[in-house]
Amino acid sequence: MKALGLPLTAETEDTPARVAKMFAQEFCSFNGHPPEVAKFRRKDYDQYVVVRGITVNSLCEHHHLPFSGSIHVGYHPKEWLAGLSKIPRVVRYFAARPQLQEHLVVMIAEYLMKQLDAHGVMVVCEASHSCMRVRGVMDPCSDTVTSKIIGQLDKAEMLVLMRGA
Repeated sequence: MKALGLPLTAETEDTPARVAKMFAQEFCSFNGHPPEVAKFRRKDYDQYVVVRGITVNSLCEHHHLPFSGSIHVGYHPKEWLAGLSKIPRVVRYFAARPQLQEHLVVMIAEYLMKQLDAHGVMVVCEASHSCMRVRGVMDPCSDTVTSKIIGQLDKAEMLVLMRGA
């Protein structure tokens, strides 16, 4: 508050601690290890698996303003199917840090590829950025879409599944 030139009053004296606590809880909870992905041997299942619309909230590392939206994760299993609830847990784990959206999709895709040893993994993130909506360009309607594809996938078929055909 001093750096911003704002006075500390009886009403705001605890504000710096509350803001720091919120940042620690919401955006810096990545301490520790990523969640283990529960795996099940696939039995004659050779199709894509897609989990769409996973809510994501993170923090822009450049402006320390939130970005939020949804992430869609798809993979083509070889030997292992993932426990479906683990995929949103992985997303939330990697989202809990200041970062670029472009890096978030890469970290999620690489981790899931390593955990599942799939034929391929695709992660798509659609998010709105407060740094673009309330400051700078002040564009209240734009969203940013980023993706990462690892391995061998039919990209066209995977995109149709991600969009919810």
